[in-house]
Amino acid sequence: MLNNKNNILLSLRRLGLTADESKIYFALLEKPLTYLELSRKTSINRTKVYRLADSLMARSLITEKQRDDGKFLTATDPANLEIELSTAQEKLKLQKQIFKKALPSLAEIYSSKPSDPREFFTISTFEGSAGLKQMLWNELKTKGELCVYSHDTLDQVAGRRWAENYRAEITERQVPHRVLENFDGKHVLETTEVEDYKTIYNVRFLERDVLNLQQELTIHDDVVSIYNWNRTGEGVKVGLEIHNQQFADFQKAIFESYWKIAA
Repeated sequence: MLNNKNNILLSLRRLGLTADESKIYFALLEKPLTYLELSRKTSINRTKVYRLADSLMARSLITEKQRDDGKFLTATDPANLEIELSTAQEKLKLQKQIFKKALPSLAEIYSSKPSDPREFFTISTFEGSAGLKQMLWNELKTKGELCVYSHDTLDQVAGRRWAENYRAEITERQVPHRVLENFDGKHVLETTEVEDYKTIYNVRFLERDVLNLQQELTIHDDVVSIYNWNRTGEGVKVGLEIHNQQFADFQKAIFESYWKIAA
């Protein structure tokens, strides 16, 4: 029962509710409660319960009713959670429209700033799954191809759904890949459901005694991106983006050497 409750609370959070909103909504799904009862059941401060209840009522997820012994709250039909999805979709649609309009002006300001000699070689660090996802998303901005030493599928670090969305996006943008993998690795083209991904994913294979791939490394434009994650999905997830044209060219030359001898 506890595991099921935790799963439901996690689902509610993924649908857009905060942790405390999820606790309140779950408690009211079980039975109607007064504000005081709700505060005691959820261990949320009573003053905060009033504020969160107002927010949930405004979103048609709970309702307030009056009975002889005072006011009480009850959850509405869970199907109303679909309203959250519609609202989120509309918000995302508006944000994308604003982003497209604002991007040219922002990019102009960014590109016109005075150059700093110290920035000719810069290193950016990223941590956790969110950090590595940001690095992957940065690769979508490449003006050319991606040259990749592939350690394992992105599913291991980003999750299956996110990885498939990324593959769909990079396929839509038609960003070409040249990928080096070991023969015994888990090949993404055998598992992905993204149509036409293979049209941009050109792969060759190397024996491990030639090059034992233990990390993911991508070269594009003037950037070398280094990813570190465990094949089990556990352990430290860190990444580096090295921005320097000479270093990127040097790494590209090494990649070309391995590409020529790969099968």
